Amino acid sequence: MKTLTAAKLILTIAFTVLLSTLSFVSAKTPEVRDINIAGLVFNSETLSPIDSAAIYDSGNNILGTTDKNGYFKITIRYNNPGEIYFGLRVVKHGFQKFIRREHWGNLSGNISTIMYFGLNSSANKAFSSSPNSIANSNDLSYDNVLRNFDKVKEEKTFNDKLAKAKADNQDVFIPIDNQFYLVNNTGWIKLTSETDLVAIDKKNTIAANKLNTVIKRSSIKWMTPVSGKAEKFAVHTK
Repeated sequence: MKTLTAAKLILTIAFTVLLSTLSFVSAKTPEVRDINIAGLVFNSETLSPIDSAAIYDSGNNILGTTDKNGYFKITIRYNNPGEIYFGLRVVKHGFQKFIRREHWGNLSGNISTIMYFGLNSSANKAFSSSPNSIANSNDLSYDNVLRNFDKVKEEKTFNDKLAKAKADNQDVFIPIDNQFYLVNNTGWIKLTSETDLVAIDKKNTIAANKLNTVIKRSSIKWMTPVSGKAEKFAVHTK
């Protein structure tokens, strides 16, 4: 009986150790998340599709190539825990390679999104765009990607107009198509009217359409909408 009891005790201890080991391994095993990406690669000037463009991950592994319509669909197997970091490199002979780096939150489960890449021989004219939020991009079919391309065209048209309006000046207040914008060197904010009050460094307040007489675009460190005050926006130069 003593021998039998000892054997049972050994088996119980071994089973407990095994369960603990399996629990430890399970706790340490990161969630594998599939990042599914579809989109178009196109000429950034003509907006015509680019076929046979190769898409690589940050480890220089090829993920896929575009078809005759410039369409691609790729999957990244992401097995690191926590927030998501990854990079994509789009390559096509005759165009400058384009690199896009992503930093997302700690999203769970598989993820789908749509991306667009406009390639050019000039790095200054290349761009990428993601007009859809991640949550609303579950349909990665070519038809859906093409439908949303209209948003990219609108975005490009606006950016071209903005670049033209910014050329050869340091204006902060810029009107485009009867709309008004607060602009620095890295972005823009749409105003509700040309007389919106803007606070400068929490000291001076001025109507938006007077900003160009007192401040330069290059001097703005950051800018933001504000609420609860007479001022609707704030710019900071310090």
